[in-house]
Formats: sequence, structure tokens, C-alpha cells
Amino acid sequence: MHNILEMVKQKKIFTVILALAVFINVFSGVAKAQGTATLKISTISMDSTYGEDVTFNVTALDPVVGGTTPSGTVTFRDGNQDLMTVGLTTAEPVITRTNCGSSCPIIQWGAYTFRAYSFGDNRIALNIITYDASGNMVNQLEKAGARYLSNITMDATAQTFTFWGQDNMTITVGWGELLSASSSASFKTSALAIGTHAITAAFPGDDAHAASEATTTFTVHPRYTVAYSGNGSTGGEVPANSGSYNGIKVSVSGNNGNLVKTGYTFAGWNTRADGHGVDYKANVEGVITSDVTLYAKWSKTLDVGTGIASDPYRITTGEELDTVRNYLGSDLYFKLTADIDLSSYGQGWLPIGGSSGRFQGHMDGNGHKITGLTINRPNDNFSGLFGYIDYDASVSNMILENVNVTGKQYVGGLVGRIDGGEISNSYVSGSVTGTSGFVGGLIGYNYYGTVSNSFAKANVTGGSTNVGGLVGSNFGEVSYGYAAGNVTGTGNNVGGLIGTNSGTISYSYAAGSVTGSGTKVGGLIGNNGSGEISYSFYDSGTTGQSDTGKGVGRSTTEMKTQSTYADSNWDFTSIWGISPSRNNGYPYLQAIQKFVTYDGNGNTAGNVPTDSKSYSQGETVNVYSNTITLLKTHYTFAGWNTQADGTGTDYALGASFSMGLSDVTLYAKWILTPTFKVTYNGNGSTGGSVPTDSGSYEQGDTVSVSGNNENLEKTHYTFAGWNTQADGTGTDYAPDAAFSMGSSVVTLYAKWILTPIANTLLSGLSLDQGTLHFSPTQTNYTVEVENSVSNLNLFLSKGDPNQSLTVTGANYNSVTGNVYGYSASSLFFGHNPIRITVTAQDGSNTTYVVTIAREGIKGEPMQLDPSVRTLTYPGGLVIKLPDGLAIPEGATLTVQDSNAVPSEEIKLARAGQVIDFQFVDMTITQPVKITLGYDESSDRSKIAIYYYNVTTGKWEYHASQVTDNGIETTVSHFSTYGVLADTTAPDQVTITSGAKTTNSITLHLAANDDSGVAKYMIYRDGTLIAETAGSTYVDAGLSASKTYTYTAKAVDMLGNISNVSESVTVSTNGDGGSYTPTPPTSDPKVTSTDGHLTLPAGKAGEVSLGDAIKIVIPTHASFKELKLTIDKVADIQTLITGKDVLLSSVFEVLKNFTENFDKPVTLSFKFDPARLKSNEKPVVFYYDEMKKEWVKVGGTVSGNIISVDVNHFTKYAVLAVADATLPATDGLTKVSFSDIAAHWAEASIKQAVSAGIVKGYPDNTFKPGRTVTRAEFAVMLMNALKPQGDGAALTFTDKAMIGSWAQKSIAQAVYAGIISGYEDGSFRPNAEITRAEMAKMVAKALGLTGGTTEAPGFADDKDIPNWAKDAVATIKNLGIIEGKGANQFAPGDKTTRAEAVTVLLKMLEQKSK
Repeated sequence: MHNILEMVKQKKIFTVILALAVFINVFSGVAKAQGTATLKISTISMDSTYGEDVTFNVTALDPVVGGTTPSGTVTFRDGNQDLMTVGLTTAEPVITRTNCGSSCPIIQWGAYTFRAYSFGDNRIALNIITYDASGNMVNQLEKAGARYLSNITMDATAQTFTFWGQDNMTITVGWGELLSASSSASFKTSALAIGTHAITAAFPGDDAHAASEATTTFTVHPRYTVAYSGNGSTGGEVPANSGSYNGIKVSVSGNNGNLVKTGYTFAGWNTRADGHGVDYKANVEGVITSDVTLYAKWSKTLDVGTGIASDPYRITTGEELDTVRNYLGSDLYFKLTADIDLSSYGQGWLPIGGSSGRFQGHMDGNGHKITGLTINRPNDNFSGLFGYIDYDASVSNMILENVNVTGKQYVGGLVGRIDGGEISNSYVSGSVTGTSGFVGGLIGYNYYGTVSNSFAKANVTGGSTNVGGLVGSNFGEVSYGYAAGNVTGTGNNVGGLIGTNSGTISYSYAAGSVTGSGTKVGGLIGNNGSGEISYSFYDSGTTGQSDTGKGVGRSTTEMKTQSTYADSNWDFTSIWGISPSRNNGYPYLQAIQKFVTYDGNGNTAGNVPTDSKSYSQGETVNVYSNTITLLKTHYTFAGWNTQADGTGTDYALGASFSMGLSDVTLYAKWILTPTFKVTYNGNGSTGGSVPTDSGSYEQGDTVSVSGNNENLEKTHYTFAGWNTQADGTGTDYAPDAAFSMGSSVVTLYAKWILTPIANTLLSGLSLDQGTLHFSPTQTNYTVEVENSVSNLNLFLSKGDPNQSLTVTGANYNSVTGNVYGYSASSLFFGHNPIRITVTAQDGSNTTYVVTIAREGIKGEPMQLDPSVRTLTYPGGLVIKLPDGLAIPEGATLTVQDSNAVPSEEIKLARAGQVIDFQFVDMTITQPVKITLGYDESSDRSKIAIYYYNVTTGKWEYHASQVTDNGIETTVSHFSTYGVLADTTAPDQVTITSGAKTTNSITLHLAANDDSGVAKYMIYRDGTLIAETAGSTYVDAGLSASKTYTYTAKAVDMLGNISNVSESVTVSTNGDGGSYTPTPPTSDPKVTSTDGHLTLPAGKAGEVSLGDAIKIVIPTHASFKELKLTIDKVADIQTLITGKDVLLSSVFEVLKNFTENFDKPVTLSFKFDPARLKSNEKPVVFYYDEMKKEWVKVGGTVSGNIISVDVNHFTKYAVLAVADATLPATDGLTKVSFSDIAAHWAEASIKQAVSAGIVKGYPDNTFKPGRTVTRAEFAVMLMNALKPQGDGAALTFTDKAMIGSWAQKSIAQAVYAGIISGYEDGSFRPNAEITRAEMAKMVAKALGLTGGTTEAPGFADDKDIPNWAKDAVATIKNLGIIEGKGANQFAPGDKTTRAEAVTVLLKMLEQKSK
């Protein structure tokens, strides 16, 4: 009842307050009360990455019950800069049963959550608690009328909540009784700059609230990039780069690209390639603060061995030893198979095994050394090569030299702590330090483990208790061990062998200094608790300790005496050894300490080396390599041997071997010193006797040289002592001199000096230009000088003052002392001989010839001098004109480098000079020798001289010879000559069989090659039977009715050999039979009609695309499998211009290889004749993809089908062209040369080239001003006329001077009566054709000679030969030829290429009329 009354009282009070609040609100007037709005600004994260969207949320609320929801706007600012103003939105209440636990339902209203709880005393009331967004309780309201909440309902109109309880009891609460709803706004941006921002939400206030604001700090980070490195991966893909997000977060990639590295497993990523940076796990979110490269982290795997006792894992590197830590399981076996250097780990070696994972396997050091072990971990327990070894584990035969180990507790050179395992046959040297206790040279703490046959020579320092030279603390068994390092401890329990002992110790000793600042310090044991010590000693002198009950103390002398240990039953037969020269005199362990002893083996002087180092079995021993002072009379030291008689194993100084099971003695190896003879040789003497020396000398003995006591003599020479070489280039020895005998016999040759006679030799000869290496006995010199040198000076020194000098080719200048000066001026281009005749007093003389070779200038015409026949140019070019070759006055020669190179399908490569020659006003009537320079890097066996045949457009092989000075040949006409390399074999030989009899078979051979086929190698049944230069071979002497199989290879002019041909099988006729050639059988033709064809190598085939195009491939057109496709080109806008008349579709024909066909392939196209005009004809063209133009091919027409043979595939089409003799200059085939632009004959040149009359040069020039030879003009003329047949047989006296390229054309011209030659029966093919000769030929070609007596009408008619006047007059009247300046015909002028093509085109124009 009391509680109910209290509730009523509270309700009344609440009502009054509410009424008061309403009163104030309604009647406040101007003095309206204002509250304060609380703002909270937040975002998902306080960091972002530059460019990311970030949303800032602000919540505004009135913290007073009965207050109002803040309204209006909020302005977001970045520092002082306004960003955006946003309107506030009032939150709506939501009743929910989600995430409400046992107090469901709840009201969520903006930033507030309202929960209703029943009271523990079961009063009929509810405690309505308000929580903010952070879960903090901010208000409580107790309302009577119901308990045990079951539901909440809301009346938005009445602005009330009804709380339903047990038995449908209710409590209604007005919204004004609760904290008012919050309002909120948000702002999103991605434009914040990199850096830290103070983001403020400013509320300007409303009618009920004063202005307020909230600020938060927000950081924008740069977008960092993560790059990934495979770090030595051998397979898989490196992940793509990724960027940071949400500030400095990054999603670390996994090994999604399946990276692998042979011998390793993927173990995540690290910021350093060596794995010593920061680790990042794969597929997790990480943090970065800068651009970073993550390197794949690889965990080594042990791949050699399987880890069982019979096949242990083999450890050869530090990395593999480090990998052992990943193999800590029990019963795994490991063995070192090489010495290991751990210095690359610096101070960071991580001990194998620790408190979280102990080593449980079996490690066999196999006698191999581990060096470079450094550990600097002063705060880490369990430090050593091994940190912690578990029960049943073992470590044996381990050698650790010069370790530097620092740890905290449980610190040992080999192992920090061992629990129940076994250590044997192992030792450590160096230093071991522990900042705390349990520190030992070998083991820090031995807990019930067994240690045997082991020692430590490490200096041990401990910062606390239990410090020992071998073991810090021992609860196990130690036997047959010793410690020789110094031990220092700052705490209790410090011992020379063991710091504290609760186990058993036997047959052991300590010999190092022992120092301790605490209690219980001992020479052998610091503190012996419940342990047992037997038969063990310490050196009381070196340890500085004297104690009892912890081992027996002995003096240093006693410790080094074997008898000291007799009463203790020490085994010096198989376990211990002792020697003053070994182990510093102390006992040593035979099992792990082997020694090498050196024995002079009978030496008579010098000191025998010593080696005090001990070795373990399997350890490498380096044989003494310093200077050996050992001597033995009449013997030479020759190394060492394991047996005194030399029958053992030899070892040279510095050699090495692996220590075996026992000590090794190396005996000096002596070889009897050899003796050598000295003999004398008269060296061409003509009288007297040669001395003899019967002595025998060892190396180093002194030999006295004999004099000429036997009166040796040589006509015209004087004896001058002895020399070790017959030519006097060795060492001179005077009579009675002495020398030290070397290691071989010595022959001393008499040295003879020519008795002075009349001297006709110069003592000096030099020039101020060029290079001349003078030797008095060399009389001929050639000195090359540049073209710019036209004068030079010559300097002569007499060999005898009485000599007289006669010099031709140079003029005397002056004399200074014995040096006579001459000058040679106005040097010719070519060779300029200077002759120097030196005459002695007796009239005898010697003539020196110095030839000054003045180089020509490439690219400039050089006036030729008949007296100069050898012409020299830079780069090694030499031209030797024969003496009988006439050189007319005014004749010139121009040579220039050509950039012409083989192109298209030619298998040749430039390998030296390529020179263009042009003689003017001179005819080459005799062979000329030329020398071209070649590239030193070229294979000399594969280079030759080729010339460019401008008429055929091909490079043709020219026989030549390679010398050290260049490559030489002889030529009969001049064009472009070059040094080319041919390293490509001829094409495969095609063999066909011909006539055959009972005992013979005729074979026909064919092969193509750029250099020409020199011979064929013919094989019968796999055996080489003949080599022939001909293309037909008769194999005779065969058996009747027998089958033979033939193959062949082609060899070109440079020795390149083709692949073997396909075999041909032929049978001889039977007895009495006759031969009837049988056509060879062929495989069935492969056909296709869908535009696709696959054809086996060498087979015939036919493919078509409907009836529009058909392709026929003959047999052996290709020796590769052929895959062919035909496609009709749909988009031809870029291919066909408005002036092109297309008669067919455009087809693209493709094949699966780039090489051209070996035999022509026939293409047939269907075209539309209706599109042809009366003056047009169909022609097949192909499209040049590089030049973007159509190139004419030709074709043979049959009805509406045109066929053409081709050797390659591309785009083809049939176009209409004018059916005229001459192609129009704007035809489809474009001609472009670099030297005809704006030339008067440019149009004619292009027209002539298009018509196939003439070709350009391979360097893209035409050379319009170059003169034309008679042979060249004959070829141009026949190219224009296109006669049929081979012509007449040539009978000219100089037929051999006619190149093969011109012979057919000249024969056709002779047959046509156009050419008849000269009166002497010659043709003179290399003579430049005159204008008169050209006019005569053209007139004959037109059949117009002898038809007029009219004078030509030129001012120089009198100079025109009678035989040419009618021809000149006729073709002048026809407009074919014109005069030159001043109406001169100039009949003797040489015809240029431009003039020739212009005349020939006009001839064709006249002929077509």
C-alpha cells in the first residue's frame, strides 16, 4: 500500500512538472526558453584512402526529457572551409523484437533505444530505461500499472506508447515523457586532400536550441600500391598489383597464381627478399604506410633423402640446415654432406628447436665443419645451433668452429638444453655467453641426456649461476670429454668442465682458466650436488683452482703426462691419445681428433713442417703449402706421399684430402735430380773443330763456357762467341763466361758476324706521310697514303759515308748530317714508284723501290693515267688494270660505295665492300683484277664476290679468291660488285630417271641456289658413287633386272650442301629387253571445293571456291604440309580506287608458312568480260601490303577464265588495263627511284621500268646519267621488242666477254639482223654504245635502214659515220631521236641510260602505229 501511495505521489509530482513545462512553453512570449542541442559526428572509419568515398554522419539530439528534436540544417566544414549544408531529418520510432534479448520488444528511436524492465520485488511497474547509440544508460523512468512486458504498441496520432504486461495490464507513456527523438544528416565526399582534416558539423540553432557543433579528426592517406615479387619462383603467376583502401588497409593476395619454387613451399609474403622484413599472411587484411613490394616467402624443403635411418636427409647448405627447424618430428634422420658456412645469417641464426617445439630427430654431422655461427639474442632462452633437444633425439659427429653465441638462459655452442637425448663425437670452439645462467661451451643444460667423446674449446661467460666449460648444468651422464676454454661466471656454481652436477661424470678433464665471483667455483666442477665423479681431472695451474671432492687436481706437467692417468684406467689405446705435439700436450680423443704428421724422409737439411690442428673423420685437410726448406743431396723435393717408399698416395703442396679413420703421416717425396749436358755446334763453320764438354750438370750448377780453342772458322765471317739459338736470337755467351744450368740440355751455337765488305745498304729510310717499316735488307716497299696527300718528303740515311745515291721519282732537297732529304710532288692517283740506287765504292749497288700508293676518292671521277695501272681506294679496294689495256686520254673512273643489298628471296647477306664502278670514255677489252675488302668477322669459307646484273635484277656469283688482304677476282665488265656471304644450302635436289639399259641408268638432276650449283653428289643405295658438275649422270656397270635407289645432294660454289633429296627407285632392263620410258606414277590429287585444303608435303592438290577461283598445286611445290584458305574480301573500299575497273571479286589466299613455293602454283579466276572496254584486257594483279598498291602479274585468257602462275599467296584480283603496247604512266604499278625526281626523263624512266624494258639498282636508284654498254643496250632493246626464240648462235671472236645474262638477247638481235658486230669479228660487249650505234640498231629494229639518202640535218653531219647517216636521218624524221645543244648530233658521245629508255619508248610508239 505504501508503494502504491508513493507511485501516486510521484505521478502527481510528474504531472505538475509536465504542466509547468507546458505552461512555460505556451506562455513564454518573447522570453522563450532555449535548450542546447548535442551533436555527434561519426564515420565508419577515421581513415580513408585518397579518392575513396567517405560519409560523415551527424546526429543532433536534445538531452533533456521533454525537450524537442533539433531541426533545420547542419553545415559540414573542413577546418574553416565550408563543404556542404544539409537538412536535418527527424528519426521515426520503430518497435522491434530484433536484437533485444530477454527484454523484447524494444523501441528504437533515432539515437536512442528504450527498454522496459520489471522490478525484482515484483511491484506492478516497469522501469523504462533509455540507452544512447553507444549503449550507455542516459535516463530512467519508472511507471506503475503493469509488469512483465509482453508487447509495445504506438499511437502516432496521440503520440503515445502503450506497454503491455501480465494480464493485459498497460502503461501508457506520452512521447513528451521520454527523451525526444534525434535528427540526423549525412555528407559524402571523395574530394578530401591527403592529410589530416578537422571535420566539423555546425548546427546554427533553432527556436528551441542554441547553436552548437561537433568536430572529429579524419585522416586521408595516399593510395599506396602493393607490388608482388615471385622472389625466385620457378613457376606460376605473380599476383597483380593492388592498392590500399580505408586509409592504410590492404587486402593481401593469396597464392592464387599457384607460384612455385623448386625445392620450396610457399609461406606467405615478406617486405624483404631475404625474409627478414615484415611478414604478411596470404588472404588476410593488412596495413601498409607506403608503397611496398611483397616478396614471396619460401620455406625450403629437404629433397635429397627420405629422412629414414638408411636414407637420411642430406644437408649441404646453410639454408638446408636452417630448414631442419621445419622437420622437428621424431625419428627423422639428417646427415651433413658438406662443410657449411652460416656467416650469411649474420647475428640472426635462430636456434633449431625451442620451448614450443623441440628437436626430436637424429643429426649426424658426418665430420663436416660448421663455421660462421653467430647468435646475438641476449634476451632469449634456449640459444645454440640447437635450442632444445628432446628425449630419444641424438646429435653426433658435429664440428662447430669459431662460434659466437649469446643468449640469456640455457645457452650452449651446440645446444641450449637437452632432455634425455644423446650428444657424441662433437666439439665446439669460439665463445659462448649467457646473460643469465645455465651456460656451457657445448651444452647449457643436460637434463638426463648422455654426452660422450666430445669437447669444447670455447671461452664461456655466464651472467648468473651454473656456468661450465663443457656443460652449464648436468643431470645426465658425461664421459670421455674435456673443456679447454676459459670459463667466467658472475654467480655461483662455476666449473672448468661443469658448473653444477647432479649426474655422473667419468674419464674427463678441464684445462681452461676458471673465474667466478660467487661461491662454489671449481677447477672441474663448481657445485657437485648429488652427482658422481670418477676418474676425472683438472689442471690446477691453468684453472687457478684447488679443491677436493670435485675431481683430481694435477699440475700442467702432470696433465700432459700419460702416467698421470694410469691408475684411473684411462684407455690410451682406442679412446685417448697423448703427444707433446698434439692438442697442446693434453690428452685428446682419438675418435674425433685425428692428426697429420710430416716426415722429412731422409732429408739432409731444412725443417720439417708441423701441423698441430686436430681433424675429425671426414674433415678436409689442406696439405702444407708454404715454402719448403727441406733438402736432400742430389734429390729434388716432389711433394708428399703417405708411404716412405712413395708407393702410397701423392699429395702436392696445397692439395687437400678427407681425413679418414686414423692419423696420417705424410713423407717427403724425393726424386733424383736430373743432370744435363752442354754441347757445342759450329753453326755452319767451314774449318776448325767444335769444343766438347764431358761434364754433367744439375739444375743450378755453374757452367763455364769454352773459348774458340779449336780455331773454328767460317768463310767471310768472324767468330763472335756463342749463342743458345742458331740464328743468334737467343742468349749470348762470351768465351770463358759462366751461366747457371737450367732444366734442359743446352746447345751453344757459334755466333758469326759477317766480315765487312762493300756496303750497298741504307741504314735508314723514312717518310713524313704513310707508314714504312724499314729493314736494310728489304728493298721493296708499298706505302699507302690518302688521296689528300699529293706531296711528301723522303729521308735517307747512308749505311756507309762513301756510298753514292741516285733517286728517281723524287727531287733532292737537303742533307743534315747523314740524313738526305728528297721530295716527291704531284703524286698520281694510284702507284708512284720512287727508285733509290745505293752504289758502293767498288761499283756494286742495291736498288730500293718505294711505291707510293695514293688512294682514290670514292664518289668522284678520277682522271686515269696510262702509266698508273694499280689504283687504290679506302677500305681495301684495289684495281689492277692490265698493261695491254688502252687508256684513252680523258678517260675517268668513278667508284663509290653502294648500299645495295640482296633482298626478297635471295639467301645472301652483305659481308664486306659493295662497290659501284663506272668507267667513262674507256672500253674494257681485257680482264681486270680487282680486290675488295671483307668484314673480319665473316666466315672466309662462305664469302665470294657477286655482281649485280642490272638487266636481270639479280646478284650473280663471280669466282673469287679470299686472301689476307682482301677477296680477289678478275672481271671483264664493270657494274656493282660486292662481297656477299652465302651460308644457305641449295634447295633440295629433284631427281628424275631417264633412259635405262640392262646395265645403265640415266639420272637427271636439278636444284636451285643463289651462288649456283657447283656439283651434285649422287648416292646409290645409300653409298656415294659419284660427284658431277653436270645435270645428267649415267650410272653404268649395273646388273640387269635389278632395282636401285638413288638420292642426291647439291653443293654450291661456296661448299654449302643441301639436304638429301627424296629417293628415286629405278630398275634396269632385263637381258635382251629394250627401254620404253614410263611416265612416273603420281599420288592421287587432293581436291576441295570449299576454299579450304590441307595437303601433305610434296603432294599435288586442287582447291576452289565455287567457280570464282581455282588453285592448282603441282607435286613437290612445297616440302612442308600445306594448309590453304581462300576468302572473298568483303570490305574493298581501301583496296580499290575510283579509277580501278574490277573484273572479279578480291580474294585473299593464305597458307600456313611464309616461304614461297618451290614450284609455280596456278591460279585461275572467273571474270566478267562485259565490263571490258574495246581497248582493255583483263590482267591478274596482287596487292602489295607494304606499298599499299596493286602489282601487275599478267595472265593467260581462255574465254572468261584467266590463269597465272605465282609462287606466293596474298590478295589477288582481276583488273581491266588498257590493251596498248606501252603502259600509261599513271598505271597501277608504281615506280619510285631516289635519283630521278625532276629529271628530264623521269616519266620515260618510270614508263620503261613498268614495261619491263629496264630495271633499277638494288639501292633504289636508277642512275640516269650512267652510260650504257653495247651488251646492256642489246638487252634493253630485246626487252622492248619481246622477240620469240633463242636467236642465232654467237660466233663473235670475243664471245667469252659476253655475260651469260646478255647472251640470249644478243643472239636474238643477231638473228633479227639488228646486230652484226665489228669488222674484226668482235662484238665488244663492254664498250659504251655511241649515239650513232644506238641510232643504227633502232633503225634496224624498225626495218627502216637504207630507205633514205637525205642528210640528217645536224650541224655536225660530217662527223656522223657513213654507215649511220641514213639511220640517223630516218629516226630523226620520225621524232625518235633529237640533237643536243647547237643542233649537234654528237655521234661519238656515249649513250646514257636516260637517253636509251627515251629512244626505246619512242621506237615502240612508232612501231605500234
